[in-house]
Amino acid sequence: MEDFLDTYIQMAAGRFDTGGLKERVYMYIPITCLRGVTWCAMAWVQYQQPGRLICDPSTSEKLSAYLSDAFLDGISGISMQT
Repeated sequence: MEDFLDTYIQMAAGRFDTGGLKERVYMYIPITCLRGVTWCAMAWVQYQQPGRLICDPSTSEKLSAYLSDAFLDGISGISMQT
């Protein structure tokens, strides 16, 4: 992520102000991850309901993956890098 941001800022090459971009991105990512995790948790609960009319196995697997300890540990390690 750090390399991507460095390259992005370099490629912007003064076309617009990138001051504070890294800081803003690193503030935004945890909020976005939290929103995604809460949505997955809500959807996972819905998928557990008996008689659910629509239940896609691929979606069910993704929900479980995104709520796994390994995935959550990975996103909890994202912090301000600059």
